[in-house]
Amino acid sequence: MDKIHTTYFQKIIQTSNYTGFVLKANNKPFIIYADPHVGQEIQNIFSQSPSSRPKTHELIHSLFKGLDVSIKHLLLTESDKGIFFSSLFLEKQNKETVSEVIELDVRPSDGLILALQNDAPIFCLDTVISKVKPFIDMENE
Repeated sequence: MDKIHTTYFQKIIQTSNYTGFVLKANNKPFIIYADPHVGQEIQNIFSQSPSSRPKTHELIHSLFKGLDVSIKHLLLTESDKGIFFSSLFLEKQNKETVSEVIELDVRPSDGLILALQNDAPIFCLDTVISKVKPFIDMENE
């Protein structure tokens, strides 16, 4: 079985062309690229700025809360030529106090936003870490 590593969010890099999530697992920093608008979503979460209309991630967050579903964790499961795959694990409390775990296939950018918004842990499979190129932060060099 593939080893699972705790993955730490380092920072967001925002340009007009992309948003980059800089993560670190097993002492190896790496970046996941997403659409530019994703960076604004993350900034709103961190600054707790209210939006004039609910965003998709806010809607999902409200749905989870209303359905008594919590985010257990996000798992980065695959990397293929710079494209990442991930699973979001949810926990639903049943009336008998038994919990049910649900695994959803999600885009990493969506999963990262939801995990960060809900203070949920992020994990990464060892095979993903072995495939990614290390991120070199030119800003701090």
